[in-house]
Amino acid sequence: MRLNNPFALVVLTVQVALKSKRLKDEELLLLKIDLAKRLLHKNIAKNKIRNLMNFLKFYIRLENSETHVKFDHVLDKITLANKAMGLEEFLLDRAEKQGISKKERSFTEALLKETDFSLEKIAHLAGVSVAYVEKVKRERELE
Repeated sequence: MRLNNPFALVVLTVQVALKSKRLKDEELLLLKIDLAKRLLHKNIAKNKIRNLMNFLKFYIRLENSETHVKFDHVLDKITLANKAMGLEEFLLDRAEKQGISKKERSFTEALLKETDFSLEKIAHLAGVSVAYVEKVKRERELE
């Protein structure tokens, strides 16, 4: 079938994946890579291919994180992606990191306040470094 609409190709790929619910990650990976290559072969702009593939991530999810990383790597190769983040990606990444930092800080402070654990144990439980726990402890003492 010859389709000139790249979005239609993506939708058809989603349909195939949804109808074949038993596809394994490796099969889905090959399906996605094949689609990206077909779009590239049709001279679709590389940034459009990347956007379509990002859209596709929400509808055809890879269960294994290693397979997901593999797909991103192949997509980077196919589209020769520039690693510079766009403004939206930068803001989302920053917001996510700040949210995690606030949670880490709150949990670290609670452990310092409510337990007699060693700094090493608190760092382990909070998933932070001992230096970070020491910093939070010093800041709490200054308050």
